Amino acid sequence: MIPISICIIAKNEQKYIGNCLSAIRKSFEVPLGCNPIPHEIIVTDTGSTDCTKDIAKKYADKVIDFKWVNDFSAARNFCISHASNDYVLSIDCDEYLTQADWYKTDELIHTYSEQIATIALNNDQIINSQQTVFRSRIPRFFPKSCFHFEKKVHEQIRPLPSYITASLGDNTPQSIDQFIDDHTFHLPLEFRHVGYLGDEAYLNAKCKRDLILILEELNENPANAYNLFQAGQCYRMMGDNENAIQFYEKALLFDLNPQMDYVKVLIQSYGYCLLDLNRHEEALGLEAIYNDFATTADFAIMMGIIYAHNKMYLKALAEFVKALSFSDDETFVQSNNMQTAHYNIGYIYEIFDQKENAITQYKMCGDYPLALERLKELT
Repeated sequence: MIPISICIIAKNEQKYIGNCLSAIRKSFEVPLGCNPIPHEIIVTDTGSTDCTKDIAKKYADKVIDFKWVNDFSAARNFCISHASNDYVLSIDCDEYLTQADWYKTDELIHTYSEQIATIALNNDQIINSQQTVFRSRIPRFFPKSCFHFEKKVHEQIRPLPSYITASLGDNTPQSIDQFIDDHTFHLPLEFRHVGYLGDEAYLNAKCKRDLILILEELNENPANAYNLFQAGQCYRMMGDNENAIQFYEKALLFDLNPQMDYVKVLIQSYGYCLLDLNRHEEALGLEAIYNDFATTADFAIMMGIIYAHNKMYLKALAEFVKALSFSDDETFVQSNNMQTAHYNIGYIYEIFDQKENAITQYKMCGDYPLALERLKELT
């Protein structure tokens, strides 16, 4: 089997790192008589002042110090430079491995030997006083002989210059992006991300730290849609929708690929930001891109809410019903879309004075807090 190096950067992560590393170690345990899975765990500490390093030493094969230089890619590239193996999996301390098929992973590595692979990430968040899960697939696995990390924050995997010369020839950045899209596969690895469950002060500090680095990169290269999107995300998480929407709108000026994951999230964030700012009529402008993005329950629900705010209730009802037709695999962002759809259908039935139908829909929401409130009121 092809050996793998799991690479992690850490700073003051004593709250998370023990669970993170123990889950990885446990996943590599194999029944007696089965072939062992060759691997190593490398932790690069960027200046912890708590017990992070002591905890890491209980599980990791290597714990290495790195002086923080305000650059996440620099830290990650330093970490992978100490990997004994060519194939590396880069994860964060607040991500816990929940499902893994390492034998299938080995088969895929043999098949796609010079490609980037994604992992499934389930992000826990609190929405409307209820814990929900935002699903995504993100690139985290690659051969270090071909790729490395770039960007100071929200780092991205990009080809090494030597690999570009040998394999891609004279390509523009756009063709490199296309090359990456065409040379990415999915691994049967699933993680749970709990970093968004921190208190408000923790999340604000995290966003402010990231925003400083993003704005530095935008100062050097203002024409970067991805960084504009990430700046908007930071402001939105800090509750500053006015600044957030300015960055979203700048990002939307570019010719974006609707198939890219971050573009789908950008559209969702922009739509809900408009709603939060009570710019309901302006949000109707998203009808212009309906055919490009109406492929998930998330987009259908957002459009339904936009129609409802504009008192276009029949159109809204159609979108919520449509959202229920999507399978879980077609849910891109939010895990509780079914509850949200039933709740909003119930809300519209109330507007149409169909109380019994509304109650039926609210009962289908399970423990959804908003539906429970309406049931209490109606019954």
